Amino acid sequence: MTDTQPAIPVIRAPSGRLGLFDVLRAIAMLYIVGVWHLSDYLPKPHLRAISPAFFIFTNVCLGLFCFISGFLLTIKYDFAAVPPGGRTSLLVEFFRNRFLRIYPLFVLTLILYWQVLGSAVRPLLLSALLVSGVLDRQPGTLWFIGNLVVYYALFPMLSLGRTTLWPIGVGLTLAVGALAIRKSFGGVDLRLLTYMAPFVFGIVVARKQWLFDALRGRWMAVLSAVLLVSYSFNPWWPPREGGPTILPQAMLGLAPMLWLGEWLSRLPGQAGFAALSYASFCVYLLHRVVYGITRHEWHTGTGIATALLLLGIALPVTFAASYVLQHGYDKLINWMAGRSRRLAP
Repeated sequence: MTDTQPAIPVIRAPSGRLGLFDVLRAIAMLYIVGVWHLSDYLPKPHLRAISPAFFIFTNVCLGLFCFISGFLLTIKYDFAAVPPGGRTSLLVEFFRNRFLRIYPLFVLTLILYWQVLGSAVRPLLLSALLVSGVLDRQPGTLWFIGNLVVYYALFPMLSLGRTTLWPIGVGLTLAVGALAIRKSFGGVDLRLLTYMAPFVFGIVVARKQWLFDALRGRWMAVLSAVLLVSYSFNPWWPPREGGPTILPQAMLGLAPMLWLGEWLSRLPGQAGFAALSYASFCVYLLHRVVYGITRHEWHTGTGIATALLLLGIALPVTFAASYVLQHGYDKLINWMAGRSRRLAP
């Protein structure tokens, strides 16, 4: 691509954000943190034993998180949309403003898991080095954030080509290579490959306005929902937790969720969704730590009392602490970026 070539079309949004994604991130985060993970602290049975619908919606929400990340990164940092001479500066900006926005907080949380929750050191260390997914030694809960950090690190390569086939081809190449490693040497957490698919799809959709419009349509939502239910409850090849069979759930759930987000984004109270979305990353990082401390300090004998304690105290505290932490860390990054620009020759 030369300097005179036009940039590839990428969906643009006011202030670089789309309101429906604030809504969807808030909903997905509330479900994962306030329902799915909360059930780990309650008496048996776990939600996965009550109904497979909970497990299905969990896969949908995790796939949605990855799709939104790929989509929004492409809107702001599509490397194929800039001339070759400008890609180095864009790469520096990307790692300073996006990768460094999540990685240090991720490492801080790994330390908290070690010190507060007593998690094993080796999986946490491998996760900090971004190799736990390849070695299949993922820490509990934080495996998803570890995978997301890996996707962020791969994003410049995934978005480098101008054609739609580029991110798909690169993603498939990485997946085939990882599966070859798994077959020959073992390791490789299949969830690392499973949720990379919606991340790559987010890159593709961000470049195709017609595809984005189609995914938000009512009929696409209905069709995808029917396929999702039919696949998830089929008696011949039921999806297994942690296996590649959950990939269709992560992908088929996107259209219904996008349609839902489009509808909810027209309702009042968008500032609340925006605040929850803004804090969602830190909420996911910190909620296990806050839950663990709360249950240890105020142990209750009944499931109802524990649920009320976690929902009424631990969850609001997690939201507040996460918002403050994210806001303060963003200000620190912006200050450091401004200082480095002032000191540059």
